[in-house]
Amino acid sequence: MFFNFYILLSIIILLQVAKGITLSKEEVLKLNLKEYNSTNCPEFSNGISSFDKNYCSYNFYCLDNYNCQSDKDINSKYFEFTDKDGNTKKYIKKICTEPKYPLDECTTEKCTSDSDCLSNNCFNSTCISGGKSLFTECTDVWNNIDSDNQFQIMKCGKPHGEECKVDAQCAGICFDYTCSSHDKLVQNVPIHLEYLFYIIGGIVILLIFLCICCCCMCC
Repeated sequence: MFFNFYILLSIIILLQVAKGITLSKEEVLKLNLKEYNSTNCPEFSNGISSFDKNYCSYNFYCLDNYNCQSDKDINSKYFEFTDKDGNTKKYIKKICTEPKYPLDECTTEKCTSDSDCLSNNCFNSTCISGGKSLFTECTDVWNNIDSDNQFQIMKCGKPHGEECKVDAQCAGICFDYTCSSHDKLVQNVPIHLEYLFYIIGGIVILLIFLCICCCCMCC
């Protein structure tokens, strides 16, 4: 009897992990991402980052300050949110930004009502921005105040695809008046000094070679 109960409890825990980890927004923002790299990505991460293979990727959607759930499948077109009663609902993640993207140029999975969309705005079977989403998105970004000492931090704000004016409004960055992931801009890429040294060294060698060639031609 006890063994059967243990098996059932283990299955429930595994299912919850598969659906995603739940944290408060404060806990999400306080995550110490310096502790992790591509060799030890935590269970609440999305695995190895496609942006930089040395790091892990993180993404949460928060219904309020106390209920943030990790998006375990970043490549899925849907986000599955589990409420306090254990009920699961799917939301279409992609958001077409109006009027930047005419609907004949941007499409999402087909929606039938506002509640189908993470943006809370369904128009002509397409999830578009401006719907006052119930969710806040939290994702990892690069702190690039000092380009020689960049590191990952968590940042919360409007979901990717919503309209914006400044970075502070978005979970990622505000790129071309649209909330976007942090890899949209080159300055958000971590700068590795060894690469810079190689480039400078190559330029110096090239200049020396050109000087030698000029001297030989003059002689």
